[in-house]
Amino acid sequence: LLQSASCCDGAALKQQLPADAALPVNLRTALGAMLASKMAARPRGAALHACALCCELYGCDWLLGASPLRREPEGGAQAGSAPSAGGSGELLSLLVQLYSVEVAMCLYDQPAEQVSEEALLLLPVCCGFLEEALFRLHSDEDAGAPSRASAHTTAWLDTLDDEQLMGAQRAFHAAVRAALDFVEAVRAECGSVSGGAVPLHDKYPLLLPICRLLAAWLVQPSSAAALQLYDRAVGVLPLLRAASSAEKSAWAKQLCAFEPEVAAISSPEKPTPTDPPAAAAETMAELFTRMMRAEGQPPEELQKLMQQLSSGQ
Repeated sequence: LLQSASCCDGAALKQQLPADAALPVNLRTALGAMLASKMAARPRGAALHACALCCELYGCDWLLGASPLRREPEGGAQAGSAPSAGGSGELLSLLVQLYSVEVAMCLYDQPAEQVSEEALLLLPVCCGFLEEALFRLHSDEDAGAPSRASAHTTAWLDTLDDEQLMGAQRAFHAAVRAALDFVEAVRAECGSVSGGAVPLHDKYPLLLPICRLLAAWLVQPSSAAALQLYDRAVGVLPLLRAASSAEKSAWAKQLCAFEPEVAAISSPEKPTPTDPPAAAAETMAELFTRMMRAEGQPPEELQKLMQQLSSGQ
């Protein structure tokens, strides 16, 4: 599977794999264990290719079955407790992190005259998975609890706990940040906001999958909340549209029709405040825990802070 993962599609691979009902579970177990360990870049890339192919072969909910990465609660599992009906989200969470890291690795020192074959093969896989995850997690959130799952499918959102969701959000933002660094560097090289007369596809072969990733992120309802990233993405829209102008697929049409939220865009005359500091993004529970664990903090000040929180100040 690893040897053929990067050089064949799902249909061709399916003919090579044995018809075994246990195979999807075995593949999930093996790939999850491999990716959770320390791997060199080339075999890690092959394993990520293989995960994407397994999703194509068995459906994206293949990720959500029993996983060797599943974390037991403190004190161990309770006797007689049954597995969660939503499945395990550990492999999904890990893959979101790894694909995000690989986006940054593929774009390292780019744009450049030479692009590695590994980056050419792996970047579209990474961007494709992150695009799928963005749409699935947002659609799960909007669908409402009664219709999230059926007898044959499990919503991705239900399998991730709060910590994993926060990690996924950070991973998405990291991938978008790396993508924007690359697109802005391309724009600077071209000397034009839309690329001018530069043959973008020929000169920048990594640009198209990045356009697709940024298009998927921009259309999500949560993207405008990340003000700095959103402003930067809107700023490179002319280049993204120029690079995808020859594409006839749905994502390119969606990118062409995309209208930014005016209220979220910084204007030169009245700059919009940057993203809030990390402390402002804390939940009430996190803030309370941090204050309670603070060493040497006078009780009077702690009481004052709690009073301010309860009064909404």
